[in-house]
Amino acid sequence: MIPRCSSPSQSGTASRESIASALSSFPILQKAVLLNPLVYASEGFRGTLVPQFPHLPLSAVVSVLLICDVVLVAVGLRRFQSKAVS
Repeated sequence: MIPRCSSPSQSGTASRESIASALSSFPILQKAVLLNPLVYASEGFRGTLVPQFPHLPLSAVVSVLLICDVVLVAVGLRRFQSKAVS
């Protein structure tokens, strides 16, 4: 049976604290997770949908997602051109 908290705010805080405490013994993993663009997408949604809870700054979210978009489009265009032109 899944334990339930009395309010939604407690469950969100409790789950974040448990995740943070679980990752505290793996500092390399804490940094490696930041390379995943989906982290920034979910933080952007979280910041938009529930702004009262802590999240990454919107400027960091937008800048990382733009950088990832530019890099992936450049790689995709280069690979497409090499396969289509040759």
